[in-house]
Amino acid sequence: MGRARMTVSDEILIDVLHLPDNTKILGVDTETALMDMLRNQTTFYVEHPDIPDGIPGGVFPQVKPRFTSHYNKRGKITRVTFEGWG
Repeated sequence: MGRARMTVSDEILIDVLHLPDNTKILGVDTETALMDMLRNQTTFYVEHPDIPDGIPGGVFPQVKPRFTSHYNKRGKITRVTFEGWG
């Protein structure tokens, strides 16, 4: 199986993840991303007015966004809605 690196715009990621308006992706933790490939997840750093401020100069607070998946009669996801930052 081949491997590659790809680049996508922040707007595409925000749209695909159905994140709310005014969300800004600040970056991706590449070290964590490489380790998380085994777990099929990636860590994003985001900014949004509804996320509480962290400690100035400190670590970003962790949020666990909540999504709701909507399914058709065959059990296939038809859409996803963002519910909150968690």
